[in-house]
Amino acid sequence: MSDEGFNNRTGEEETVDEFPPVDISQEETVDEIPPINMNEIDQTVIGADSAAEKSTKQPVGPSADKAAAWIGRRLGKYLITGLLGQGGMGVVYQAHDSTIERDVAIKLLPAELASDKKMLDRFLAEAKAAGRLMHPHVVSIHEISQEGDVYF
Repeated sequence: MSDEGFNNRTGEEETVDEFPPVDISQEETVDEIPPINMNEIDQTVIGADSAAEKSTKQPVGPSADKAAAWIGRRLGKYLITGLLGQGGMGVVYQAHDSTIERDVAIKLLPAELASDKKMLDRFLAEAKAAGRLMHPHVVSIHEISQEGDVYF
């Protein structure tokens, strides 16, 4: 059956009757599946990049000192109170929203990325897409803003 539930050749809806029966006595059971060695998986994933690719990759975003320099500063109505983490598209801070008296997370796009139109567009598109989602395991986006050359 295709992902869409339709036969790819004729466009007709597929039914269960179209598939051959499976003898489940010949299928693997959970006891027969070998254990997974997570160290091997980690090394496989880590080893996916060639040495040449690794040598050309540079970390993106501010240094730890530069990222920590925002702590204690105001950004609009937010007082930045801590550093939560950073990745390829920005730095995430804990902050306090003084208007409604709640703690929030704020993602800042580093200035060196904000000056690149393609990266800025990507940052804004990511925020808009995440803002349309409503799920307990996806952070809610309440605002996209800019102060000077800082986007958050």
